[in-house]
Amino acid sequence: MAEVVKGKHSVWETLIRTSWAIVKLIFLLFPLLLVYLVITGRISVGEPYRTIILMSLVFLIGGLVGALLLMIAKIIELLLRH
Repeated sequence: MAEVVKGKHSVWETLIRTSWAIVKLIFLLFPLLLVYLVITGRISVGEPYRTIILMSLVFLIGGLVGALLLMIAKIIELLLRH
């Protein structure tokens, strides 16, 4: 087995990290693709489902904005601490 040097990863660990990142990317992009197809009308869904998808998109955007604001607040806190 290869010896892991500090700061470097083995080939297997790099492969596992890369494939896990690809899986996470697919799980992130698939719902966004679905929302895009529904909004543009390429996939026809019933009115209740369209409303649910659009409301989910609003909550997703709200969560992302909240996380961004929290991250900015943490960065400001770290800058003011030093």
